[in-house]
Amino acid sequence: MSGAPLLETIGLSKTFPGVKALNAVDFRLFPREIHTLMGQNGAGKSTLINLLTGVHEHDAGEIRLAGEPVNFATPLEAEAAALCAVRADEDDLAEIERKLDIMEDAFKMRAGMSSEEDWEFHQAIYRVSGNPLFEQIIAAMHELFHRFWEHPLGVRDFGHASFPYHRTIYQCIAARDPQGARAEALKLIATVEDDLKRGAAKLKLSSHT
Repeated sequence: MSGAPLLETIGLSKTFPGVKALNAVDFRLFPREIHTLMGQNGAGKSTLINLLTGVHEHDAGEIRLAGEPVNFATPLEAEAAALCAVRADEDDLAEIERKLDIMEDAFKMRAGMSSEEDWEFHQAIYRVSGNPLFEQIIAAMHELFHRFWEHPLGVRDFGHASFPYHRTIYQCIAARDPQGARAEALKLIATVEDDLKRGAAKLKLSSHT
């Protein structure tokens, strides 16, 4: 592939207490590429995604965005929501609300299994944020997110706690409140982090049985 990568990691590492989750990972994503990340439970798939989207900070290595080193201070989701609150017009708000209504209906009808509709809601926010790199990065990792959501570390109610925050994020965006939108997105992300911790604990327990 010619040209510079859209997203690149060099020697990316992350350690949690007692666990080396990632060890010197090199990864390159070029424009118009779609990647699927595969591996056994505990291989570090979700950790890599959390580092690339700013949920966790890496311990060593480097992340480059369009060739420039970056260090995400807050998750991309939170920044996209804040930007969306500033930039969304009435048509944008109507489309985001439409995606939200579809996601909420799917969640209720399928006992929380609304990964594709959830994806469409968040993608609408990324699109309106006005930062094309945000949208390109997340779109390229669509398959990975979708597969992970269908097999969420043995946590049957994975993502359920985040459900109410989709509506509050939209409400802040519609109210033109970027600080509120960022804060609600961070609350949503915190619930997902809790679910990941529960899943990791299940994996650790199963490995010792």
